[in-house]
Amino acid sequence: MVLEKTRGHATESELHALALGCPVVETERLLLRPPHEDDVDDLVRFANNYEIARMLSSMPHPYFAEDAREFIERVRKASAGGCVYAITDKRTAR
Repeated sequence: MVLEKTRGHATESELHALALGCPVVETERLLLRPPHEDDVDDLVRFANNYEIARMLSSMPHPYFAEDAREFIERVRKASAGGCVYAITDKRTAR
């Protein structure tokens, strides 16, 4: 199921993603949506892992909140190229 602009609960970043051809996808359990400011703490927690960063040439380590904010801003401006999704539990939004 894809969120429509008319459903009333799409965020500005989700509407922007729709304009770019990146639909917000909703399943029974998950919500795939553009990352936003509320995701900073989770991004830092998951991305600040050397075992992941060492395999990715563009991920800094250590990974700080400012890195997460810069990533979210690049995604918002569509400079990251293509669609970028935060995969969240639909019930908790995390």
